[in-house]
This record gives sequence, structure tokens and C-alpha cells, in this order.
Amino acid sequence: MFDKPNSSHILGIDRDGNTIRAVELSLRKGKPFLEFSFECETVHVNPLYTEGRMKELLNRSKDCIIVTALKTQEVLIRPLEINLKKMKDIDAVLAFQTEPLLPYPTENALIDRIKVGGFPEGTLLTIAATRKDYVQKHLEEWATLGIEPEEISCVPMALASFSKTFCTNHDLLYVVHLGWQETSCVLVKEGKLVASQSTELSLSSLYDAIEQDASSKSLTEIDFKTVSTTDSPALYKAIEDLKSNLARILYSLAKQNRDQSIDKILLTGNGSTLQNFGNVLCEPLNKQILTPDPAPTITFSKEELQSFAVPLGLAVGSLIEKEDSINFRQAEFVYPHPWRWLKKPLALYYLLTLLLSFALYLFGHVYIQFEEQKVRSEYASLLSIMGKSYPEFEKEYEGKHPHREIGDGILPLEALTINEIGQRISVLQKELRDNPDMIPLLPNTPRVSDLLAWLSVHPIVTGTTQEAENKAPPFVIDSISYSMVKRPEVKKRQEKYQVKVEVEFTTSTPKLAREFHDALIAPNEIVDSKGEVKWSSNRGKYRASFFLKDKTMYPAIKPEGQ
Repeated sequence: MFDKPNSSHILGIDRDGNTIRAVELSLRKGKPFLEFSFECETVHVNPLYTEGRMKELLNRSKDCIIVTALKTQEVLIRPLEINLKKMKDIDAVLAFQTEPLLPYPTENALIDRIKVGGFPEGTLLTIAATRKDYVQKHLEEWATLGIEPEEISCVPMALASFSKTFCTNHDLLYVVHLGWQETSCVLVKEGKLVASQSTELSLSSLYDAIEQDASSKSLTEIDFKTVSTTDSPALYKAIEDLKSNLARILYSLAKQNRDQSIDKILLTGNGSTLQNFGNVLCEPLNKQILTPDPAPTITFSKEELQSFAVPLGLAVGSLIEKEDSINFRQAEFVYPHPWRWLKKPLALYYLLTLLLSFALYLFGHVYIQFEEQKVRSEYASLLSIMGKSYPEFEKEYEGKHPHREIGDGILPLEALTINEIGQRISVLQKELRDNPDMIPLLPNTPRVSDLLAWLSVHPIVTGTTQEAENKAPPFVIDSISYSMVKRPEVKKRQEKYQVKVEVEFTTSTPKLAREFHDALIAPNEIVDSKGEVKWSSNRGKYRASFFLKDKTMYPAIKPEGQ
């Protein structure tokens, strides 16, 4: 089958005689919400008013999927049992299986289906078929108003969708739509369309009868319980004819469901809002008359729900029950602008793609600059470790590898590219390989005198803190141990100098001892913050061990095996 359009805003439009009714619904959290309703008479009204109202409808239709309906008399509804389970297989043989049910050739027909149920061997369907000339005429009629529907459903399908949404808790019922041009009768089972028929006896027939009776009352002013053959013979006869036709149609529809009696009728259409008209029609049928149940998200009264039943059913069916909807825009009548609803999403998608690409470009550019700056910083650190200044090495490099005119001056480090830095690092690597292995024999670590000088002026040791207000010495050093625990050797060229200090002391308060421990951990010019600081106490005496900073310049060491 063809793909059916999908959108979050649906505009159901119905034309009943000279009245156009439209309802726009949107889907929010899985529920239909009323966005817009429209009702306008196309004749017997000021043309400027009609034109203004139609412009309003056309403006709303630009952002919605438009769904219209064929009349019931233009659509053939038939049940079909088919011995297949998969809908793909069913669609492939649908035209062939439907051919015996149609009074016209399948070449001139447009066919759609809805799944009603299943049985062990296959699937139970409801077939909806119409003639191509009906669809062509339907499109032309709406084109005169400047409207092109994207879906063409039918009145029976709209009434079935309406009953499922607005008449809940009723598994089997009739829906009788009392319209201006026709009276439609639909059999609905569990919200699914089963069968439908119509009669041309409708509100227009009653209107003609009133004119024959030369009555001064309009349809809305008449109490149909008081109509008699004496006062209004033509109107009385029209009502009786409609009664008999309605009874005949409903009994005919009842044959489609012989297993269960149908005792409920849902009345819709303008005729259902007339005074006692529905009760008069259904009185001989002995059926329970139902009215629509208002929905909290659709702010319509019961009378408005009955009048707008068809456009509401069209919108609800296309919005919520997409798989169970009917669409006769097929074959040569398929909607000619299928990309209409993809233009804005595609434009937004490409815009977001461009923005994302630009953001990634900026991020990549900033990241590359950061990494290049990191390489320059590490290159400067390498020169410093090797005891070379940047200007001196640049002069030396330019002397060995001239590639610029003399007089240009030394390029600043920030002006060097990554490739140029790589070339200079290659020269440094070659220089390191050519140099003999060396061991730093002169350590640059704090001496004992430096350590004692640091301790002698430390605020905690000298007693200048707030804790040292009493006369007793706040901090007494009992012993100091200074030892070099690691140093480079011939067999351990990669080893570095490491000096360990152990201090035993007493304090006037434990808090002062804790402050001395914190001072050792805090960054300072003596203690190595990367080394381990050990701490212990025993009966008022404290013992701390830490390592001193190593500022020795180490030459580059060749890896073992080179």
C-alpha cells in the first residue's frame, strides 16, 4: 500500500450543503487537543464575511495536514475475510480479492482497507472503495475554495473514529448522522467500521417540506413532537418517510452482526440538535439514544460535538488511528507534494548540522592551538634542561641549517610551526646521541646549613605564633638526621639525588605539632612536595621524616642498550 502522511497537526474539513466545518487537532502526550474550529455558510451570507472567514481557514491549513471526506453514498463499505495474516501479503492481493464485491471494474476503483480482527486461518477486513470520478470531482470542488486535501477519507470512517473517541464503553452501536444532504447510518464494533448505508432523505428534505407547507417557522424553531398531518402535512410525510428509511437501513445493517443485538444509537449531525427530532425518528426502533461524551482536551459542548462529528472524526482518525484510517488519495490521485512536511525539518536539520560542524571546527581549532602551545612549552623546557637558551640555539640552528635571508632576525618561539619545532628537536636528539654519557657529580640539594637556617627562622620553631604566648619554649628540637638515601651511580645512571631528613621534637601543645606537620606538607623552598612525609608521636614527643628538594641539572641519559 501507499504511505500515508503523518503530522502532529491535522485539519479535518467537511462540507455539508452550504456549510463548511473544520477542526484542527494536535497531539500532546498521546491525546488530541483542540487548536482551532471553524464554521461558515457559503451562501446567503455577506460575501466579504465569507471571504474573510475562508482566508482564516486557508491560513490555518498551511501548517496542517488537510483531511476531507467523501459522502457515504459515494463509498462502498464491505466486509472481507481473507486467508492471509501479514498485511503486506494482504495488500498485494487486495484488488483481486475485492473485485467480486464491487459493482464497477477495479480499474476504475480506489480501494483501502482496515483490519477489524482475525480468525485462525486469516484476517477479517473492512473494505472501503470508491470510483475514481468521485475522487476527481471531490478534488475539483475543494480546489474552487483554494483547498487541496492531503488525505481523502469518507463520512462512515469519520463517524466510526468519532464514536471510538467520544462514545466510550460501547462495543457495538449504530451511528446515525443527520446531515443536510444525506442521512448516514454506520455500524461500529469495538471502534471499527463494519458497514454503512445512507439515504438522500435528510434535513434538506425537511426544509423543502416546510416550504411546501408555507410555514413561517425554521427547522430550529420547530418542536418535532408537535408536528401533525393537519398543521404540516408535507413535513409530517417527510418525517415518516425518513423514519421508514432509517428503520430499513438499520435492520439491513443488523444482518452484518447476527450474533449480537444492537440496541444503542449515537446521533450526530445538525439534525441531532433539533428539538426532539432524534427522539421522534428513533421512537419506533426501540433503541437507546446516546450523546457524545465531552473530552477534557476538546472544549466543545455536546451540541457542538454532534454538529462537528465528521470533521472531528476525520482529524482524530488521521491523528491517532493512522493504521486504521482510510485514504483514497492513491494511484494518479496521490498527493503531489509529499515533501511539503519535510521542508522545515530538513532545513532545521541542515542548519543544526552546519552549526554543529562550525562548533566542532572551532573546538578543533582551539584544541590544536592548545596542543601547539603545549609543544612549544615542552620544547622550551627541553632547551632549559639542556642548558641552552632559545636565542643561542636559534643562532646555532640557523648557522647549520640556513633557510632564511640574513637580517631577518630570530623568530620568536610563538612564530615557529610544529614542523619547525620537530626539525629542531631532531637536531637536539642527534646532539644527545653524539654526547658521551655523563653522571652529575655535584648535587644541587639543600645542605645541612640551609635546612638549619630554614628551621631557625620558621615561625612555629621560633615561637612567634599566637600559640607561643607563654614563657615555656613552644618548640624544642631534640635531634636532626640528614642523610642522602639515593644518588646516581655507574650502574644506576638514571637515579637521582634524594636527601632524607628526620626530626625529633617536643611542643607545648599538640596543635603546634599539627601546624608544623601542615607546614611540611605546604609548598615551600626546602621540602619536596612529591616525596612522602611520615609522622609519629610517642608520649609527647614527635618524629617527622621528609625529603628535600632536588634542583640538580641532569644530562640526557641514553636508554639502556643504545
